[in-house]
Amino acid sequence: MNNIDFCELLSRGFVLSVLKGNKPLAIKFIDAAEKEEVNHILTGIANTLYNLKMKLEELDPEFSIVLDNICDATVSDACDCDVCRGEQQ
Repeated sequence: MNNIDFCELLSRGFVLSVLKGNKPLAIKFIDAAEKEEVNHILTGIANTLYNLKMKLEELDPEFSIVLDNICDATVSDACDCDVCRGEQQ
């Protein structure tokens, strides 16, 4: 298994443990990822979240609209960086 595949698995485990509310397991994934490239971990997290969103959207197409609204509200309320603000304009 190459390093990118390993990071993808770590990221998937991290996201799923957070979603299940298993903080101790999430911390184990964080510890295991300590020596990995940050961009590989972030890419894995992004891929996992995207795949999860697509699966949920298959189950309920309205989910995507609700999630987009939540994300837009969160960005508007909590973030002031050029990356997020650029997406909103």
